[in-house]
Amino acid sequence: MDTPDARTLSNETLEQLRQQTVRLHRRGATNTAIAEIVGVDRRTVAIWLQRYTTGGAAPCGPSAGAGRSASSAP
Repeated sequence: MDTPDARTLSNETLEQLRQQTVRLHRRGATNTAIAEIVGVDRRTVAIWLQRYTTGGAAPCGPSAGAGRSASSAP
């Protein structure tokens, strides 16, 4: 199945699709079924649901202040 590239959609449209994805998931739909209904790849559905259940995307990179010291240069 050819699905449109979600990266080309507006942020508003993506947010609506994400909300619809969550509603369908709560009603018991499978990721594959949701992907067909919403029109995105099933892996995208899985990513959206994972981010929803964990409260958002995990931050990238080292934690604030990691690897830094307060000492002055030699």
